[in-house]
Amino acid sequence: MTVAAKDLLRSRGAGLPGLLVELGVVGVALLCNLVVRWYTLDDLDLAVAHAHDLLALEQRLGLDWEHAIQDATLGVPWLSGASDAFYFWGYLPVLVTAVVWLYLRRPAAYATARNALLVSGAVGMFVYAFYPCAPPRLSGLGYIDTVAAGAFDAEARPIGVANELAAVPSFHVAWLIVAAVVVFRLTRSRPLRVLCVLQPVVMSYSIIASGNHWVLDIPAGVVVSVIGLYGADRLERFASRRTAPGGRRPQLPELTSRRPAGSAVLGEGAPNRRKAPESAVEHDSSASREHGARVCAHIPRRASLLPDVVSGHPDISAAKARPSSCQWH
Repeated sequence: MTVAAKDLLRSRGAGLPGLLVELGVVGVALLCNLVVRWYTLDDLDLAVAHAHDLLALEQRLGLDWEHAIQDATLGVPWLSGASDAFYFWGYLPVLVTAVVWLYLRRPAAYATARNALLVSGAVGMFVYAFYPCAPPRLSGLGYIDTVAAGAFDAEARPIGVANELAAVPSFHVAWLIVAAVVVFRLTRSRPLRVLCVLQPVVMSYSIIASGNHWVLDIPAGVVVSVIGLYGADRLERFASRRTAPGGRRPQLPELTSRRPAGSAVLGEGAPNRRKAPESAVEHDSSASREHGARVCAHIPRRASLLPDVVSGHPDISAAKARPSSCQWH
């Protein structure tokens, strides 16, 4: 991978070229969504069957809360309207605002959010393509599509763009968690941090009350968001590795000794190093032997250190009789 590509994983490009690159990334992501939507367009029966299987799993787990949540919400007229409004205004507008702010003010954090959204989006698209699942409102099980009766249906689910058979996982939850985590790390504002925590929680309630998702879509969205954030972290670590020009990893320099030019290493037979005469070497050896003999003369014999009580032992007596020898090597 080139240096420019690695830099793009850690930050955004500068100026108009960088903006065009980011818009191109958004365009490719939207195209992938349309391809998956087209691929599953005729799988309504399969998606409904998957929805029934999901509800059966929720019933075994005691998590089939969709009817209870929706009935309680419809019992309070203003709460139902607020939930529908939050389903739209609390998702795309909030997500776009956070991404644009990061792009303008925090380029490195923007790259983290962008990479996490792309990784989680790829995981979600894979699930949508091979496990289409209808939302409660299309399952034929008596759930009401409250958004369709409101004023935000066209904006919340654009015709020809929204994938109606993409209930699992919930991007409303997953992508809001990604944005919330990135912003939470940056800000020291307590109100903004509280908002980062509450935003995905309230959206989790809204998607159930409006009949657009199942309860298990929420933990599925959490898992996808964690995968996206982890993938973004790994991409940034990969991009942080040093890269030499041309995409090659740098070679460590050889460890060589620094010496003046013209000098030679010991043992290489330098021409300017004079060899000591043999007579001098022999004189030094003789002096060393004489010094060793004088040292040995002052060392007492080992037998003299033994007590007289053991003088009767034949072996020890023999050792005492032998003079100690001192060999100098």
